[in-house]
Amino acid sequence: MSKADKLYNLITGLGGMFRKIFVSDRTERVVFSVALNDLPDEELKEILELAIHYGYLHQSTIGNKQGTGRSKLFILSRTLAPYFKLDPTGFKGYKFMNSDLLKTSLTNPQSFITNATKSFSSNGGVQQSLFDNIED
Repeated sequence: MSKADKLYNLITGLGGMFRKIFVSDRTERVVFSVALNDLPDEELKEILELAIHYGYLHQSTIGNKQGTGRSKLFILSRTLAPYFKLDPTGFKGYKFMNSDLLKTSLTNPQSFITNATKSFSSNGGVQQSLFDNIED
């Protein structure tokens, strides 16, 4: 598989995941960024750098979940938002994940989307209504 194919799959996987989160019932649905818990291997790093070079992704850092340092943050370019039917305005959330999960998007974007979003498919992170727990 060529680098161009892997780059296409990466962007398709990320955009698809962000779209699936956007149409879900999660409390934080506007997600535009991925923060990595660990360092990517050489192959993933090369494709991420290619995405940054072409302007598909922007790179930054964010404090990690453990509070012991910084994690790499990759933000989808706002110019791609309309393609994935996303709203590119305002503050956006981010999703933490391991680099091996993100690497699956290089070869199988649909599997990546499914695996990256399965954690909230069973009411995980879903905001309940104020009246859900009131008994008659």
